[in-house]
Amino acid sequence: MGRIIESLPGISQVYEAVIEDLARGKQSVTGREGLSAEQVVKLGILRKRLGLTYRGLSEATADSMSVRRFLSC
Repeated sequence: MGRIIESLPGISQVYEAVIEDLARGKQSVTGREGLSAEQVVKLGILRKRLGLTYRGLSEATADSMSVRRFLSC
């Protein structure tokens, strides 16, 4: 699925828009590193595709090695 997403025309513009949205007004040099734009997009796709709530998405991410592998690609 990761390869399919990466092959979509315009996906780089989607990633750029996500980066801009996530970084708007935020300049932090402390704390844990956040999610990448790619991970945010992939999580959104998984949430919609599987019909999960945000809590369900969190649980699926914690419980599933294949979901974590998908997010790390």
